[in-house]
Amino acid sequence: MDPILLTAVDLFLSEHTGFESTEVHDLVQADIKEVGDLQEASLVPVRHKILNFDGALQWGFFLTVASDRFGLPFSFDKYARVIRDIYDLATDAIIASALERAFGEAEDGEDGGE
Repeated sequence: MDPILLTAVDLFLSEHTGFESTEVHDLVQADIKEVGDLQEASLVPVRHKILNFDGALQWGFFLTVASDRFGLPFSFDKYARVIRDIYDLATDAIIASALERAFGEAEDGEDGGE
C-alpha cells in the first residue's frame, strides 16, 4: 500500500478510534500492511472492533474517497454488507427506529383523516 495512504489510514484511525493502547494500534497497522488490497484492509479495524458503528461508516466513506484518489479498487457496497452483519445491533436499532416512526406517522395520518 502507498506510504501516503498508510499515513492517512493511521491518522484517520487515530482520530476516530480513541486508541488508548499502542499494542492495539500497532497490531491494526501491521494487519493493514499485510492484507492484499484496500477491500481487505477495510475490514481490519472492524474485525478488531476498534470502531463504533458511526466510525465504521465514516471509515467506509474515507476509503471510498481514498480509493478514488489512489486509483485502488474498493466497493462500499461490499463493505456495507459486511458491517451490516458485524454491527447487527446498531443496524437493527436504526431500522426498528425508522419503522416505528413511519408506522407512528401513518397511524397519526389515519387518525387525523377520520
